[in-house]
Amino acid sequence: MKWFRVSRSDQPTKPHIQLTGVTGNANDTEIWRPKIFEEVSTFRFNGPHKSDTGNLLKRWLATDRWLGARASRRTERYAIAQAMRHYTRTEMVAERSGRQEWQVAQDSLICASAVDGPFDGELHDGLETRLLGHLQDNLKGLFDPEKGISVRCIGSAALPKETVSMFLGEHVFAPRSGTVPIGSLTLQIDGAAQASRTEPVLLNGEPGALYSGQSVIGFALRGQGDTILSPVELDLGFLHSYSCFISVRADKSKNPEFPFRVDRYQGPRGNALPRFTPVQPTEPCDAEWKLLFFGEDDAQEGRLRLVLDKRLSRLHVKRPALAEHQKIVEIVGINVTPDLLARPAERVWFEMTPERTLRQSSLQAKSMSLVWISDGSRAYRYDWADYQIRGDAKSGLAPSPGGGVRLGPAWTGGSLGYLRVPDADQRLRYSPEWEADEGYHVDWLNAAAVVDFGDRRVGLADAMHEAGTGADLIGPDLIARLRAAEGPLKLGPFLLALP
Repeated sequence: MKWFRVSRSDQPTKPHIQLTGVTGNANDTEIWRPKIFEEVSTFRFNGPHKSDTGNLLKRWLATDRWLGARASRRTERYAIAQAMRHYTRTEMVAERSGRQEWQVAQDSLICASAVDGPFDGELHDGLETRLLGHLQDNLKGLFDPEKGISVRCIGSAALPKETVSMFLGEHVFAPRSGTVPIGSLTLQIDGAAQASRTEPVLLNGEPGALYSGQSVIGFALRGQGDTILSPVELDLGFLHSYSCFISVRADKSKNPEFPFRVDRYQGPRGNALPRFTPVQPTEPCDAEWKLLFFGEDDAQEGRLRLVLDKRLSRLHVKRPALAEHQKIVEIVGINVTPDLLARPAERVWFEMTPERTLRQSSLQAKSMSLVWISDGSRAYRYDWADYQIRGDAKSGLAPSPGGGVRLGPAWTGGSLGYLRVPDADQRLRYSPEWEADEGYHVDWLNAAAVVDFGDRRVGLADAMHEAGTGADLIGPDLIARLRAAEGPLKLGPFLLALP
């Protein structure tokens, strides 16, 4: 039966862990303390396949027992902190001589109950703060205090009145309350109207993607009659259910033909899985897949489109089309100077994708880092495929006048990227907490560079935000200033020029 069980060494057997309990007191706002949560079997990895013939054959031959997907009840029960301690993950920390592996708690937790239930964050003020404090007290030494744990409590009409659930795992992302997505993942069924496009949503109806710092988008495809529960779901609107889980994340290959991959997970019904084929985008987006849905009566095609950042202030790796209302400037350098930081940095890591471009999103793979050491002893390249130093980086890094380091375009083949200039003056904003149309947000610098202070590592945008770096203005006059200038102009950490 090995032919039926296709797996990969870097692929977990489950996309997330769901634990469910029953409480008789819907008003208990400290429901995380009792040992009432036990694991529920949901989805299993089942791909990738060159053909879905095996999936169709499984539907004909297999039973839940053959597939190993029958839900098995665990007798062991946990309180939430105990579950977080039990279901850990491996964190790999890069060091100059290699890597260190640590067992740490999952960094995202979503708790759900019925609307007006104990996990309805809109009903109970300060609920998430109290739960977070409880976990911080009980999980000391199991998580990075700088990165922390994201906790989200939501009410959902999909849960019975006395049922409570918690979701954790590497495919679970818990956006903070009030956070606004920066990108999107949309599904368009071919032949359908523009208004029919759908996006993954949390159980409470909020967007499920794409947020600043989100490194994987996981969601269940739902049809009519589905009973499987996932923290993020996308309703197909088809007559028949697919009962499967999809994740979109970076392809960690060194030179992938397509920088993102889709993994599919089988539900307990054993339905045929949709097929995802990467294609050239037919609309402006960062990645697009053609979908083919299989089913008893369903034969649908569609498109899945990923936009990493839909804000004006995003980094454009390729030069955008120039329109009258869109002025373009080129990034010819990134200067990390002492005046931008609260204290001296020991190292600065500039992150590169497998395509040799500057990384702009946590959803992108890190292939190589160009690392600068503050004492000037060395600038080297760090390979994330095997966590080893792979040569010097002097061609891409240079000392900055007055101290610090400058990243140039030598490594990327001529350009670090482009920015669109807004029609009205806006201030550069480095905080990941943002509101739409309020400032020119460059928090994507967290994915592009990491500052190592010795005792902690933080993204460049976070380091500048903590230091209270002055918010420079970017606006229409920048084009005129660049035309009059004899060389690049400095704006925040950027060295800008006309393309």
